[in-house]
Amino acid sequence: MNKRSTVVGFIFLFFLFQGIAQQYRFFNDQNPKFYIKEIEREDWQIIIEFNLAVNPETVTPYTILINGEPLPAEVKFLFNRKGDKLAIYELPQWNGIPVTIEIKNIMSYNNLNLNPLPPLFMYPEDEYEWDD
Repeated sequence: MNKRSTVVGFIFLFFLFQGIAQQYRFFNDQNPKFYIKEIEREDWQIIIEFNLAVNPETVTPYTILINGEPLPAEVKFLFNRKGDKLAIYELPQWNGIPVTIEIKNIMSYNNLNLNPLPPLFMYPEDEYEWDD
């Protein structure tokens, strides 16, 4: 074998393995999940991190419940640039006391439904993480 056929063989194998990897990635992404990775409560904020970008139109006062009640109109919340983190600014009456947080009916940008979060009891400075 000469150098040229060896190089051509390596290039062929490279593209063959790239195609196999692409197919593997395609089949693994057939059933993606949308879930919460982490929730932390600090500095007058509740920060919720998702594994995918959230469709902000699906986040309403009724999708995030604090102490069993929809978010009051005066509660401000905003997303980071990627859209996978949501910061909820706490009201003064929540300061220093434990609250329950429930999240449901939120969708990702690619129309996946969030696995609902049942009521989670959180003290100030608490942090919860879930494994992938």
